[in-house]
Amino acid sequence: MAKTFVFISNARDGDISGYVLDRERKSLSPVSRTKASPMVMPIAIDPDTATLHAAVRRAPYALLSYRIDRTTGDLTPLASIPVANSLVNLSFDMSGRWLLGASYGANLLASFQIDAEGCLQGDPASTLAGGDKPHAIVPDRHTDLAFVPYLGDDRIHAYRFDAAHGRFAEQPEYSLDAPAGSGPRHASMSADGRFLYVLCELLGTVIVFERTSPDAPFVELQRVESIPAAAGMVPGRARPPSGVAPGPDDTPDPDSIYCADIHMTPDGRFLYTSERSHGLLSHFSIDPSTGRIELIDTLETVASPRSFAIDPAGEFAIVAGQNDSRVALYAIERASGRLKLLEHVDGGGDANWVAIASFA
Repeated sequence: MAKTFVFISNARDGDISGYVLDRERKSLSPVSRTKASPMVMPIAIDPDTATLHAAVRRAPYALLSYRIDRTTGDLTPLASIPVANSLVNLSFDMSGRWLLGASYGANLLASFQIDAEGCLQGDPASTLAGGDKPHAIVPDRHTDLAFVPYLGDDRIHAYRFDAAHGRFAEQPEYSLDAPAGSGPRHASMSADGRFLYVLCELLGTVIVFERTSPDAPFVELQRVESIPAAAGMVPGRARPPSGVAPGPDDTPDPDSIYCADIHMTPDGRFLYTSERSHGLLSHFSIDPSTGRIELIDTLETVASPRSFAIDPAGEFAIVAGQNDSRVALYAIERASGRLKLLEHVDGGGDANWVAIASFA
């Protein structure tokens, strides 16, 4: 039977929590706490090589790599390589040979070569500067494009990525517009590559883009608000990067919209987003034929849910709260996609990134 492990980075504690997800008992049990570094945040896992990479967002900046024990979920340190900038997001390119990182504070993208054993090969193969506050890199599994939401520019750029040399094209192939002041942050693409769902941090808007073929550009299809008007929230504003002390004018309104993460179930039928100021999860249904979404409900969850993840079978959602000592485990109702709280388990300090890996 496959084993499923959940890993959560804890920025304040400077470590990574490991849990085992028991599908039969519908429970989450802690198995390890592995030392990392203060301000360890984004995580990316390569299940083929059982390697976990994590970025440290406080100087001295670094990328940390660990081998995952496929039986126990224990992490064994492999390497720590210095990097020049704080990386807010990590992902893998279409070939799996490159780790991609976005730096929100330095306004650049970077690629790092991965060897056959899953280890990083030192300095970045390339960097691409420009744009304001890139927050994620979303590779297109059907083309050589990578989509980058720029929170400060209210645009999503589509860059060609050369997997042979690990290089981004200097100019975007095309760009997608988001509403002014919306702050596009994270995105999720449908498995067939027809639809791209972008979550805007500052307005809570989910923008749906569609394309008619892999070679065609995306065009806007729909905008839907993830925060109901009854929540009484107001538009947010861009905040300083993590690890940077806020200035006197950076104190946010407690009711300001502060959306964070977006994921869909593997079958493409349901979409979820998180909001940190009020600690909310929003649940949407997806029409698989048209890609259109409908907000079904919004529920309160752990405090400041910066990250959550859905397991590969689409049966569970795991949510971590930056300002909460608990991790929430939800069952996903197969017919409706509604979230049923199963339990809270102990979490770490400033839990901020959730990643899941399953091994046969």
